Amino acid sequence: MTDDIDVPSPIDFSDPGQARQWAEDATIKRPWRPDFFRAFTNEIRTRFNENAKIIELGSGPGLLAEEILCSCSLRRYVLLDASTAMHDMARDRLLGFDARIAYFTRDFRSENWTDGLRLFDAVVTMQSVHEVRHWRHVAKLYQQIMSIIVPGGYFLMADHYVTAENGRNPSLCFSRNEQRDTLINAGFVDVALVIDRGDMALYRARRI
Repeated sequence: MTDDIDVPSPIDFSDPGQARQWAEDATIKRPWRPDFFRAFTNEIRTRFNENAKIIELGSGPGLLAEEILCSCSLRRYVLLDASTAMHDMARDRLLGFDARIAYFTRDFRSENWTDGLRLFDAVVTMQSVHEVRHWRHVAKLYQQIMSIIVPGGYFLMADHYVTAENGRNPSLCFSRNEQRDTLINAGFVDVALVIDRGDMALYRARRI
């Protein structure tokens, strides 16, 4: 790994124009994203019933939320994101699901982002863990995530990983093996790779 300086984000997600451009570019730049959406929904349908409560960290414009809510019967789905611009886009996209969803404008890099949150059957996140802006913050984030999962519940985490060829910043993203090892070191069990496409991997991990 490299030095301990946080990596600045090239995108200001609080700016509506930049947030909307990111949302428009996301699938164009990463055409495998729908495969991940389907993998998330398959995992949720397999493990949960209509009483399940799920929270998504870094929910962005609601693309993953839309896929999950359209495909899965859930009691509650919470979208947590630091950007009101992203929440505005998600609200437009998810109008038909208002009875089952809630929005929290919080930064999961903060000390107290879990305050007042109840326990969830699952935490899901896609392309967001690296937004802590340095790998050294991830262990703490995972401990916070574990604290809001019911015993026996799941963490479904998809993010980019570093290879010798892809040129990603090793201060920002783990290698593929490090992704798994960090989940295990945080105390999660039954850590399993669900899907791997385009230098991004989805892992399923369970809280004891």
